[in-house]
Amino acid sequence: TSNLTGIIPEVFRELGHFLVYGGYPEVAQVPDSGKKEVLSSIFDLYVKKDLVDFLRIERVKHAKSLIHQLAINHGQETPYSELAKVAAVDEKTAKNYIQIFKETFLLTVHPPYFSNRNKELVKTPKFYFLDNGVRNYFLNNFNACNVRGDSSFLFEAFVISELIKKGIDPEYLKFWRTKNRQEVDLVLEQDGGLYPVEIKYKNQLKSSDFKGLFRFYEHYPQSRGLFLVNLSCNQLREGRVQLLTPFELGKLIK
Repeated sequence: TSNLTGIIPEVFRELGHFLVYGGYPEVAQVPDSGKKEVLSSIFDLYVKKDLVDFLRIERVKHAKSLIHQLAINHGQETPYSELAKVAAVDEKTAKNYIQIFKETFLLTVHPPYFSNRNKELVKTPKFYFLDNGVRNYFLNNFNACNVRGDSSFLFEAFVISELIKKGIDPEYLKFWRTKNRQEVDLVLEQDGGLYPVEIKYKNQLKSSDFKGLFRFYEHYPQSRGLFLVNLSCNQLREGRVQLLTPFELGKLIK
């Protein structure tokens, strides 16, 4: 099928809804008008059950500030020093809090993949919330994907979250960027090999959408395939790139 959006549009409408409100069952079972309230109760429980158990109560406000900044920077390279400054804590404390957020399944942290420190990004990580609804709750933004500027980050988070649900260890999910800003959204390390994945929230692809994958392949010709997740196609491009819809992510599991 070359254009699934034309055949099963209701599935893609549900995907758009999922990107905004997330996948908590309690959220999915109520009308849109009640979803924000349910997300609020989920977060309140998270604070009382998880954060207060791990952190001193007087520091919860700093943790909340950190979570809010992580929501703003969702899917973007963000230094720990910047997060610490916003949350009014030292960098070590910020890292400790983020480790707690990981352990309590609030978010996932992805370092860059590299083999050449002189040419590739080696330090600054990306942070993704495991549930977009929770992330959007912190920003108080439940606008539809077609009228917001962060849809691509929501789609990336969806792909990452789904791969983790399918059994991929988050520790083996990285991204790649050179100091010349050539990049690939996701590099899966599994089965002793590299699987670079570009993620595009669009129906119509351009040649420029493939440049990062081809650059990665030039650096790492041992890569086991090149993959591009998008909304409409699952055909091979130039015989090298496997195009996948959001519903074919199982093909990335080796």
